Amino acid sequence: MKKIISDTFTLFLLLVSFVGLSVLLRTNYIWGDVTLPQIITNLQGGGISFVSDELKNSYILCALIGGVLALVSFVFFNKNRYPFIISLLILLFIFFRTGTFSYVLNKHIYSDLYEKEYTNPKNTEFTFENGKRNLIVIYLESMEKNYTSVGQNKQNFIPNISEYMSSSLSFNNFYPLHTQNYTLAAMISSMCAVSFNDRVYTKGHFGYKNFLNDLICYPEILKRNGYTTVFIKGADADFARSGLFFERHGFQTVLGKDQLLELGYNFQGNEGTFDGFNDHMLYQIAKEKLTELSLSKEPFMFSFLTLDTHHPDPFLEPFCEKKTGNFGDIIICADQMLNDFLQWLQTQDFYAHTTVVVIGDHIKPGAQELQINDKKPQIVNFILNPAISNAVQEHKSWTALDLAPTILNAMGITFPDGHFGLGRSLFFKHPTLIEKFDKKLETELQKNSKVYESFEKLTVKDLPLFLPWTHRNEKLTDAQTIASYATFSNLVLGTPFLDELSFTIPDFIPNGVKISIRFQKVYALLTPPIINVYANNQLIEQWKILSNTPQPITKTITLSKDQIEKGNRILLQFQDEKEVPTREIFGIGVKELQIEVF
Repeated sequence: MKKIISDTFTLFLLLVSFVGLSVLLRTNYIWGDVTLPQIITNLQGGGISFVSDELKNSYILCALIGGVLALVSFVFFNKNRYPFIISLLILLFIFFRTGTFSYVLNKHIYSDLYEKEYTNPKNTEFTFENGKRNLIVIYLESMEKNYTSVGQNKQNFIPNISEYMSSSLSFNNFYPLHTQNYTLAAMISSMCAVSFNDRVYTKGHFGYKNFLNDLICYPEILKRNGYTTVFIKGADADFARSGLFFERHGFQTVLGKDQLLELGYNFQGNEGTFDGFNDHMLYQIAKEKLTELSLSKEPFMFSFLTLDTHHPDPFLEPFCEKKTGNFGDIIICADQMLNDFLQWLQTQDFYAHTTVVVIGDHIKPGAQELQINDKKPQIVNFILNPAISNAVQEHKSWTALDLAPTILNAMGITFPDGHFGLGRSLFFKHPTLIEKFDKKLETELQKNSKVYESFEKLTVKDLPLFLPWTHRNEKLTDAQTIASYATFSNLVLGTPFLDELSFTIPDFIPNGVKISIRFQKVYALLTPPIINVYANNQLIEQWKILSNTPQPITKTITLSKDQIEKGNRILLQFQDEKEVPTREIFGIGVKELQIEVF
């Protein structure tokens, strides 16, 4: 019996380690050295649903190869301790490559970086020296300056962009922060001058609904000063909760694929990568929206993100020339489309009062298909029509953190010392934080911070409002229906694993309401899960689920009319004793929900 248990455990370790290694190596090839926070962000943001079938199949193949290697190792080496040692070494390698050790360690270490270096825009006075100029910010997906010299012939794949960079305002010596090398993190850095810390991002409903609600980013500064603010992307605006970020930090209008479809834009024939509109259509939409904005007397900030160059499934527009037969054709075409748009832009009447910023959101992740001659990665960046003529100060190094104050200064907006958040305007001589701290900055940014935690401003006053009375007195067993009352859920084997269930109760209630929930608990939880029941923002009951509780579990609570009549808002929050949402580790799956009004 002991041998069976031992063999089973050994085989399990081998399968986990070899499959994990195969998947990690595939991921590193596509996206480079990914970190655990990046993995968490993309999984929680629904990244799997956006990848192509070809990519999914490649991962399945990797997992199968890993499984075969595990079985072979088990068969040939199970007579000694080699399988256990091999598994342990592989798992240690995986943890090291994904930064798991530093991630866990830094969860318990606090840095005073923000206390010493963060300049809160809340306490900063902004002066519009040149009036309220319009701002257009174009994010080019994974666009590197290094594409100016490719191959033995040193071919320039971005001739138009390189001309703009040489003839307009541009900045050298960009330093890519490793933990910010994906779109959401890069945008938070460039707009808010802070480094994205996923430990706030993953705190369930309240973190989800707020998304650093007390953090001030420069689009919010513009909105508060009368700007109309718009952000557009061709794919799903909610991916990685980016749409929520934009809405919470200054953008009045956020348009993704679903919103563009609702506005009547035709997706058929305009498909691109990431299951979104292609860039050619995106530029057409941008022209229309800019024309509409220019008719208003109010100043505007308009920003959009291209996607054709997004890996691992970049998109070649049908009209693009096939000169290289590889990724180079997509880069060349992206350069031409941007130039066509900028040429159009410069003919518009509103251009004279508009500052235009073009930046690569981050360096290209993963393996580089093209033979780049300059191995030091640099993002594309240039500013057209800046409001000021001040000479740019040469900096030895700068990061995306420094873009927010630099963009504001380029618009003619002044503020003390050019300090904004952790950013330092490149129009000033003050050293940037990467110049001041060098690589130590990366380590400090990954640690916890009391200042950063204050950006959460978590409260129970912002409950989502769902209206389930069409199902009252019915037992809901359909996973999609149950998930519709969840703030965020993972659907696994037909069961929604979630943070919270939340809903409103009908205005007319004769006596009260009874809520019954039937769920399955996963025993892998290290600490007992807890279900908190709120009614109108007041905690009225707490259920602690013990390990010896028979499965499945049914819990029922009856609320009188007096307890719920003031707002009729109910929230069931799932977490563990450390307030970690249980769905992060598939803790509780809801099987059945019933709401009875009596």
